[in-house]
Amino acid sequence: MPQEPSAKPLILVVDDEPELLDVVRDFLSDLGFDSVLARCALDGLSFLQALEPDAVVTDVQMPGLSGLEFLAIVRRTCAVPVIVVTADTRVTAETVAALGGTALIAKPFFLDALGECLTQAVGRPRSASG
Repeated sequence: MPQEPSAKPLILVVDDEPELLDVVRDFLSDLGFDSVLARCALDGLSFLQALEPDAVVTDVQMPGLSGLEFLAIVRRTCAVPVIVVTADTRVTAETVAALGGTALIAKPFFLDALGECLTQAVGRPRSASG
């Protein structure tokens, strides 16, 4: 079922750093996106199935399933855009693309880079005024 035009795009953010989750949530809200936050990939998979977000942002290095393992599972189950963020310099854009990821952003990153990737992936949210 398509979203109504006034609905904000929903972004699932998966990262084990609570401070980063808070910053990203506030940034996405300021841009006009709704977000749901998961502190591990398993929670992210649960949210993915239950909420059908418009895009996913995932860290690579997390306890349990890594972000790349999470990406591989997501890609087998749906076509949602997935943006990967990592401080691990061994992870390349080619690796992310081969797994079906939309983009790779190196940590630490500028929030504007994340906003640009999400805007390209799902479009610019409608402002509250119109």
